[in-house]
Amino acid sequence: MIDVNILIVDDEPANIQVLHASLKDMGRVQFATNGQKAIEIAKETPPDIVFLDLVMPGMDGLEVCDALKNNPSTQNATIIFVSGDADEDQIEKALAAGAFDFMSKPIIPVLIRHRMKIALMHGRLQQQETISSTRKATTVQNVLIVEDGEINRMIISEVLKQKNYEIATAATAKEALQLAKEQLFDCILLDIHLPDMTGLKVIQHIREMPGEISKARIIAVTGDVTLESLNDYSTAGFDGVSPKPIDPDKLLALVAGEQVDMEDLIASAPDAGGPDLLIAPERMSILKQTYRKDKLNELYDLFVSEVSTYLKVLKDFHTNDDAVGVTQTAHRLKSALGHFACAKMQNVAELLSKDIDLPVKERERLIHVLEDQLSPTLKALTGALDIKEKV
Repeated sequence: MIDVNILIVDDEPANIQVLHASLKDMGRVQFATNGQKAIEIAKETPPDIVFLDLVMPGMDGLEVCDALKNNPSTQNATIIFVSGDADEDQIEKALAAGAFDFMSKPIIPVLIRHRMKIALMHGRLQQQETISSTRKATTVQNVLIVEDGEINRMIISEVLKQKNYEIATAATAKEALQLAKEQLFDCILLDIHLPDMTGLKVIQHIREMPGEISKARIIAVTGDVTLESLNDYSTAGFDGVSPKPIDPDKLLALVAGEQVDMEDLIASAPDAGGPDLLIAPERMSILKQTYRKDKLNELYDLFVSEVSTYLKVLKDFHTNDDAVGVTQTAHRLKSALGHFACAKMQNVAELLSKDIDLPVKERERLIHVLEDQLSPTLKALTGALDIKEKV
């Protein structure tokens, strides 16, 4: 059960029963059949989420919402109206009163649970923004990059060097934690999928360290940007999320302490470019605008070497029937491909990285697809970068 207080307010017992059955596994649920009782309960046990009927005898939902929003102990509650009166005028009034969302009756349990997850993330992000605003934001000088992929480390380092940040790097969680003990960093860019420990564990250790390092800005740098994962990052204490492949401007904004709306990340994360594109044009444009020609040549050489190594390791793990090794390597391969705008191969690598239970034949087929796509992808890549093909 999630550590969250849920308040259901509805004058119809049948509606309360359906809502309670839908939400009982998602938190501590209380209910009231009228507005006055709801306010009394909320004062005693401030709710995190309120599912509030709009039309009730006595105090209606708008009056209850107004009372909750004007009480310091309940003003941060996330309110979702649930009503059979769903015309545009009523919805507009509900949202203007401070509601986060509006749902129509009849109640559909699966939608209630989904809206609950979204509302919970919204509340936690608001809390995290408050916490983040108290940390040093505009005086960042020393940055620690924690990333096991060499290409990722080089690209992130290049972006930060252009703004004269002082940089240290670590390829493992162990190295990162040791550096954090020895040196004060204003900001830590932390990969979520590290070979020896997850980023969620690393941030837990850092936040528990004595001294100023526990207050550093910590930004998740990851290709795993979903509703559930954003909720996990916020709960863990991250100050922001920078999706992979890296958008230099957004990364620099996060490092500098600018507030970036985490709820927009899913929509704004760079697009892989579609399954039929070898090279994603938007991502390629970012690459060419960000890096000098000589640096792109250097990164390209490393990219070719790293991708070839990943493909060999993938085959070895597959031969040894090591599904965990396949998914972990595919995740790193996907990240490298995304940085270099290799959309089609990136999509295939993502399929391998997402499902540890893929049938052996399907896993083998996808690895063969990656091998077959490598040569035409590199040919397209060198053409787009206007550099001499190396293989």
